[in-house]
Amino acid sequence: MATKTVEEEYTVTHSKSRERFERARRMMPSGVAHDGRMFSPFPFYVERADGAYKWDVDGHRYLDCWSGHGALMLGHNHPAITKAIVEQAQKGLHYSACSDLELRWAELIQECVPNAERVRFTMTGTETTALAIRC
Repeated sequence: MATKTVEEEYTVTHSKSRERFERARRMMPSGVAHDGRMFSPFPFYVERADGAYKWDVDGHRYLDCWSGHGALMLGHNHPAITKAIVEQAQKGLHYSACSDLELRWAELIQECVPNAERVRFTMTGTETTALAIRC
């Protein structure tokens, strides 16, 4: 009897992810929202995450070595972070105006990076570069 390849075994054990990928291919180029999520034969789809782990829709547990690309250095669902998010969400999610929170954030950045004479919050590298050139 022939041994299954890694891809064949993955395909068999990830049927729910495969179904979602087929749906995604009808809507998104390459079937993914970000090219970094694509791998052969198809990506897994996360259902939940906690601490250092993610679980996919097929019930497999993974050690999250990407960790939100560095944004989740304390892991998923860290109690202090979750508490802070809930507290802030109850005050509002998107003010589109100045706030004490952004002032404190800028102060903390300057404490951590003493040569950061000025702080500006941006959305993309392109926006950051354009603003840096204008200064």
